[in-house]
Amino acid sequence: MNKTLVFIFLAVITKESFASFPILTNEIEDFAVGNLTYQNPWYISAKNAILFLAFSIFGLGVFSVFIDEGFVVNDYEGPKVLLILPLLIASIALYTAVFFGKKIFGNSVKNVDRLSKKIVFWTLLISVFLSLLIGFSGMGSGMGG
Repeated sequence: MNKTLVFIFLAVITKESFASFPILTNEIEDFAVGNLTYQNPWYISAKNAILFLAFSIFGLGVFSVFIDEGFVVNDYEGPKVLLILPLLIASIALYTAVFFGKKIFGNSVKNVDRLSKKIVFWTLLISVFLSLLIGFSGMGSGMGG
């Protein structure tokens, strides 16, 4: 009888009282909203930018192989089923580029990675400038004169 009373008493105490440090639900929500200001380190931003550019360029290159071999070239001798392979690889690469693009550019104005955006912008700007400079100087034409 004595053990049952102790058990009932402990059950009522634990059910009806707080712990030694009561945590209310509104305090949990305030704490969760307060942690949203975390910023990624610089190397994560650089990784996202590099992978976005790499998968974008690779995916577009493989997709151009699919278009070229499937529709432009008239003397394609391989089986047509093999054209699915570059299309599949291009789709996977471009989907991965979209994944990293969403990490960089975000779904809203507030949820963006500004350092990754700067890395992507400056990388594209410098590469276009250098390709135009080499093209206009005559070294990059590849036609021999």
